[in-house]
Amino acid sequence: MACSFSWDKLVEMKDKQIEFWAADGVSRLKILDLDQRIKTIYLVCIQTGKVTWPLEYQRLEKLHQKIKKGEIALDSHEFEKLIPTWGNYLAGLLNYLGCQEHLTSKERR
Repeated sequence: MACSFSWDKLVEMKDKQIEFWAADGVSRLKILDLDQRIKTIYLVCIQTGKVTWPLEYQRLEKLHQKIKKGEIALDSHEFEKLIPTWGNYLAGLLNYLGCQEHLTSKERR
């Protein structure tokens, strides 16, 4: 699957209520809300109903660029260092969007 990371793709996921797995394979998530004006993202855990605090799209975009450049792996522990408490959720979201295509075959294993 080709990487489909973009703000428009997130809007589509929200509008279609698309669910995805967090990296832990336990938590099921969906995008609850997007604030177009300030470009922030809110996720909700389907099982618990817990809503995340806002994440700035710009931070997610920077994370995506680091993956694309090969600076970091698509890994929740790496993400956690950069955006604390979001690692598991963001790894699942970026995996759903096909961002693993940026990784070398060695990193995919």
